[in-house]
Amino acid sequence: MIFDFPFKLFLPVSVFICGLLLFLYIKIAGKQKIHDIPNERSSHSYSVIRGGGIVLFLVNLFIFSFEPSMYTLVFSLGLSIGVITGFVDDLGGLGTKLRFVLYLTATYFVLFGALPSIGFSLLVWISLVVVSLGVVNCYNFMDGINGMTASYSIVLLSSSLAISYAIHAHQFDHTILLYLAFFLAFLFFNFRKKALLFLGDSGSVTMGLFAAFLVVYFGVHLHTWSTVILLGVYGVDSVGTIVIRLLKRENIFEAHRSHLYQDLVNKKNWDHRAVSLLYAALQGVLSIGYVLLIHSSYLEMYSACSLVVLTILYTASKLGLYGDGLLKKDAQEITG
Repeated sequence: MIFDFPFKLFLPVSVFICGLLLFLYIKIAGKQKIHDIPNERSSHSYSVIRGGGIVLFLVNLFIFSFEPSMYTLVFSLGLSIGVITGFVDDLGGLGTKLRFVLYLTATYFVLFGALPSIGFSLLVWISLVVVSLGVVNCYNFMDGINGMTASYSIVLLSSSLAISYAIHAHQFDHTILLYLAFFLAFLFFNFRKKALLFLGDSGSVTMGLFAAFLVVYFGVHLHTWSTVILLGVYGVDSVGTIVIRLLKRENIFEAHRSHLYQDLVNKKNWDHRAVSLLYAALQGVLSIGYVLLIHSSYLEMYSACSLVVLTILYTASKLGLYGDGLLKKDAQEITG
């Protein structure tokens, strides 16, 4: 068990080990020329080593070692499928159909491995898988600027750890801590004006799988849908972007730079790190509020009101940037 190891040492030791592994990956990937080459859709203008999320494969091995069981094996296997599939995609790309099947398999393994005793109907399981795939895509799309995924994930993982202690649901504390250690270490290499390393699909997809699981896991324990607020900021930006693109009759499956965070970087020339901190801080405020209300009867009301406020902020920000031209097809043309 994780707490057989001195608790005060576990996180800093894990951060150090993850940092060392990321440093070694940078050296290896540099020699193998595993680079992210910027294109017209990128928010950066220089070549950066990508695929740092592959280190999560080793992290997943530790998950099983702390609590060896069939269910933990299936759970960690699902996360590992996400890592490997994402890394292969980082290296050269997979076919859309094959990638979808692999991510679908990973999602099922993560949910079923972690929630095997839940008596959900088939329709509920299908709905959970579909929503989880949506979260995975959301996390992947939002991984576009320096520090964004790392800082946001640190907030999500920290608030998840707080919730697990508040409701005494400690089964996955070790996994939360290991992923938290990884992102704290990754932040050192990524949260810079000129990043040394990008996460890549191997990291963003895998964290998306784990984020979807955390929302479902705590939702099941609390018997509420309100845990979606743990991904509120990402969710509103992603869903809002999709809605706007649909209204503009754009193909939502094509690559784009239409997210609000991309607008702030590309149209307003905000520093990547400032935008990343803004998103993390806003999510942090919402998550703290949720944790403080965890034992109250106001969770659904809090989450609903928070989502409404986020939607208003998102809409006002978009209108402030584009005005009446928001829904014109060329309103969000690539600039710079």
